[in-house]
Amino acid sequence: MHPLMMLLMLAGGHSMMSVHGHSPEKVPNKVIDVRYQVCPVKGGKPLPKIAALRRNRVYHFCSRECLDAFNNNPRPVLRKIQGPQEVALRTMNPDGLDPVSGHPIKIRRNPPFLVRGDTITFYATEDSIGRDGDPDNTSPTGSHSGDNKNNSGVCH
Repeated sequence: MHPLMMLLMLAGGHSMMSVHGHSPEKVPNKVIDVRYQVCPVKGGKPLPKIAALRRNRVYHFCSRECLDAFNNNPRPVLRKIQGPQEVALRTMNPDGLDPVSGHPIKIRRNPPFLVRGDTITFYATEDSIGRDGDPDNTSPTGSHSGDNKNNSGVCH
């Protein structure tokens, strides 16, 4: 018997591979949405659609320019946040699979995500964002960049 087949039999016949031949990567399951009233860069109202994910915390900004400033140098921006309220988000797809396509999500520099209320969903591609049937989602959003410790981009 082939050694790989024997290994699969010993493992109960189950493979960790998805139907697409890639193992789903672990998406963050403990994400905090940091909510505040004033954008720490320009002082505008933080928008739900413009956000960054850094070290499993979502930060919102009033403009794409502010988001870029955060991405380029996050520490001084983080020091300017006033009166943050931290809300635990529930990860909607902890299995690491895109809820629209079923493809595995690659936790890379730009995995797309979407925050809705107190939940966060990760996607395999930006084309999938918001297409998973949530009637409250009114517009598609973008992605975040960086690695698992420093990701940023647009979300709802």
